[in-house]
Amino acid sequence: MVVVDDHPAFRVAAATMLSLDPRFSLVGEAADPAGALVLLGRLASAGTACHLALVDVNLGVGDGMALAAEIVARYPGTAVLTCSTAPRHELPDLPDHPDVDYLPKVDLDAERLWAWLHRDRRRHPDRRDRGDG
Repeated sequence: MVVVDDHPAFRVAAATMLSLDPRFSLVGEAADPAGALVLLGRLASAGTACHLALVDVNLGVGDGMALAAEIVARYPGTAVLTCSTAPRHELPDLPDHPDVDYLPKVDLDAERLWAWLHRDRRRHPDRRDRGDG
């Protein structure tokens, strides 16, 4: 898993939460889209799979939704869960891809991440309209 957020405190909190769950392996962190793409490129070149990227929607110097679309285009097999402290209705549309969804930061926990990652995303065509990701 890769965590992409411009706030170091959130990256530390997410890494700490996930390190307590043996189902997750944090393989890197980035503060912006450029750093995330460099990291994912290095992982791919090294043959290290990244199955999940947790991406903040508002990255300060970048657009998390655009990054999500780029990740799923460049790295098939990497799902992207976007997150924010803002309510879903205040955010831009999600990229139209079954491996991209949204979950409010307040709802992030290992169980929800695991369940989302392993669900059959083809069966959730209404995912854009839900606030629960």
